[in-house]
Amino acid sequence: MDGPGVRGVVFLQGCAFRCIYCHNPDTWAMKAGEPVTVGEVMERLLRYAPYYRNGGGVTFSGGEPLLQAGFLRKLLRACREHGLHTTIDTNGHFLHSEARWALAAADLVILDVKHTNPERHMALTDHGLDTTLAFLEHLTEKSIPAWVRQVTVPGWNDTEADMDALAALVKGRTNIQRVELLALHHLGRGKWAELGKEYSLADCEPPSAATMQTLRARLRSHGVTVPEPD
Repeated sequence: MDGPGVRGVVFLQGCAFRCIYCHNPDTWAMKAGEPVTVGEVMERLLRYAPYYRNGGGVTFSGGEPLLQAGFLRKLLRACREHGLHTTIDTNGHFLHSEARWALAAADLVILDVKHTNPERHMALTDHGLDTTLAFLEHLTEKSIPAWVRQVTVPGWNDTEADMDALAALVKGRTNIQRVELLALHHLGRGKWAELGKEYSLADCEPPSAATMQTLRARLRSHGVTVPEPD
């Protein structure tokens, strides 16, 4: 679910968003995580390089990887030197010069669009939608290959109108290769408890398979490429 093929995933520490369904809240704090060098990361990734050969590669996620854009750029360069396909999984909140350099160095960007409605986006993430929209425009203007991803949260973004709005956002952008709808899950709930944080979606049932099929079909009715989950 983190890009094409079999992939190694590197989770970078730090995130500005506070998504209420986040499964990695332990990555929010900037001054946490494990200090590593580019060489140490690459040594781990290259152990499994044979598994990446049939269309796979390396995905940089988090947290928000572009919070460490300078370090990320060095990792992307090292991956390219070893012939590894690279993907950045991002919420699109940062578009400073280092972030732009990193985006230009990646083979693929997965942009998580939490919601297409500004008020609902703010309620879900504690941040505005405008930066993510500007980020999407940058990807389109620079013809950077991208996937758009959205987590389906019942009661938040699970209606046909929500799908219509998402389709309108991506339609006509030739750099957007596909839209992925991911069903809400509660696999990270234990982390919230360990961190002493309240998980407000504890009573929210994940969407059914039938609901997800209906929403994907609605997107496809607009001509959007939407794969079924593997």
